[in-house]
Amino acid sequence: MGRARAIRDWLDGRADFVLAADVRPCFGRFAALCGDRSLNSGVRAVSPGFALDVVLARVPGALTSELDEQGLQCAALLAAGATAVVELDEVTICSPFPPHLWHLGRAGAHFVGLNTRVLGFRFEGRAAEDVRAEHWDGHYPEIVRRVGL
Repeated sequence: MGRARAIRDWLDGRADFVLAADVRPCFGRFAALCGDRSLNSGVRAVSPGFALDVVLARVPGALTSELDEQGLQCAALLAAGATAVVELDEVTICSPFPPHLWHLGRAGAHFVGLNTRVLGFRFEGRAAEDVRAEHWDGHYPEIVRRVGL
């Protein structure tokens, strides 16, 4: 397992900012500032001193969802010139629930929903929490192998 190209570029000083690709655009109230590309702020890299206040001045108001938070970060990074993107084949947006990807990428995975204790819905006749736990447990041996534990 190697590093994603965009992360290597950032670490080596060839990119100032990094975002990740996503399976679909989800930018909340900042969608108009983010364009059509599906991006995710779960994998990101910024330069020292980077601030979000310029975007908040353009779109004032409270953040009301995780989509607003992601949209704010993506809009700010795009406005600052972010072009380096960790692609989905490198780091997947990983979840057992569509439209996310079930498998791990070449350089890892950004797991969706692991930090939520209660999902509150059923998926294919089962509690979503059970499906998510089974998904994580199925990947755990490979994750342990990849990180060398």
